[in-house]
Amino acid sequence: MGKMPYLIGIAVAGFAAVGAFTWYSYRSTVLSQEPVRKGVSEPVPASESTLGVRVAVPFQVLNAAINELLPSSFSQEGTGEQVCGWAGCVGTKYSYTATRSPVTFSRDGNSARGNVSISVNGKGGFRGDIARVLGLDAKNFEAAADVAVVAAATVTSDWCPVVTATVSYNWTKTPRVEIVNDVYVTLGDLVDKKLTENIATLPEKLKEAIPCDTIKAAAAKAWHNYAVPVQIPDGPLVYVSILPKQVGTSGLVVADEGLRIAVGVVSDVAVSTKAPTEQSTPPLPPLGQVPDSAGKLDVSLPLRAEYTHLNEAIVSAVKGKAFEFAVGSGKGTVEVKEAEVFPSDGKIGLKLVFAADLPGRIFNTSGTVYATAKVTPDETGQVIQLTDFSYSRILDNGVWSALSAVFEGQLRQQIENNGRIDLKPHLEKGRDALQKAISDPTKTNGIKIEVGEPDAKIVAITPTDDHLAILTRITGTLDTTVVDPALAK
Repeated sequence: MGKMPYLIGIAVAGFAAVGAFTWYSYRSTVLSQEPVRKGVSEPVPASESTLGVRVAVPFQVLNAAINELLPSSFSQEGTGEQVCGWAGCVGTKYSYTATRSPVTFSRDGNSARGNVSISVNGKGGFRGDIARVLGLDAKNFEAAADVAVVAAATVTSDWCPVVTATVSYNWTKTPRVEIVNDVYVTLGDLVDKKLTENIATLPEKLKEAIPCDTIKAAAAKAWHNYAVPVQIPDGPLVYVSILPKQVGTSGLVVADEGLRIAVGVVSDVAVSTKAPTEQSTPPLPPLGQVPDSAGKLDVSLPLRAEYTHLNEAIVSAVKGKAFEFAVGSGKGTVEVKEAEVFPSDGKIGLKLVFAADLPGRIFNTSGTVYATAKVTPDETGQVIQLTDFSYSRILDNGVWSALSAVFEGQLRQQIENNGRIDLKPHLEKGRDALQKAISDPTKTNGIKIEVGEPDAKIVAITPTDDHLAILTRITGTLDTTVVDPALAK
């Protein structure tokens, strides 16, 4: 009977050992304090964009306007100088018609150069009955001249062009008539005066060809409040509000294809998930000055990335991998069993559930460690990464002392190197959605706005309660062109 209590004692001790092993194996040691689980609000700052309105006047349009405004010919008749000889002095007379070729403008440096040819046909001779009887009263003559006008223009604050021009011409065939042998009547001064009077109207006609109202009306087409709905990929519908506040011009610019007046409409840009209340557009202000450059698109567009994507990247980087480390003369291993990402007051919180084999211990150790990190864009502005990675306040110094080498070294490096998400495809979708919406005339008061060379980069990342808010800055050019405005009306 003495052996029975002994055997019972051994059995109890065995069960106790098994129970202790089971309890120790599954005991989870919380090494660090859990960070607060809380997201922050998503900021979307306002920006400023400039819509470039190009009032284009191709040379063929300008030529047509000028040719309509200028008379195609003019005539004159009168008495001229006296011609004196051995028989005395005799008065002269003349009549002629000058006909011009079509005016053609082209670029001449920073000015517009108009060219026109003048041909003159007329009669000249002596006055009096005797001259008529002798057939000396109406001798035919002809002449020709090349005329050039070089014009430059500016646009004043009241939207009107101011044209400065220089006009020059030279006779390629002098207007004179031979009445009798070696007796000539030169009509240059007489024709010059009339020709100068007509050519002198060219600068004013050029101004008439681009009336003030035309320039102002072109700018007025773009001077509107816009509320452009944009469907964010994998996100909500947002409204891009464009509110004009200033307008300016570079003046009249001469290009190879024609004249161009660059008007810039400077606007405040805001993005909201709520449809903006309708606001009346302020009156078109006086014209200021802007450079002759393409309009500037600058929009802060909010995109979204789910926490699951970041969680998957981190799990892929660490889960199931055995991280070895030296402990005294032996080696230990740590294996991450689970990983969870959550928002933590402006940062990312990270929960890592691990199992560790520590030399010198009978049983494995399992536990949980918490960390925080900032989520920032990398240098390309298209990939998000973890920076300022740190573990929360340590609670269990004993186990942490044994495991700190692997957590502070390999595991931290693995998370920082691989906890990255390439959002380039996502950014491109957001950029394309914005470009398509702004370029749709049905959403912009019928104006065809061209968004050129758009680029999208991440500027900030905000961990909200249920997603990563990716603030994206989309930049590019923003232009609309009013071609062939109504001229010379």
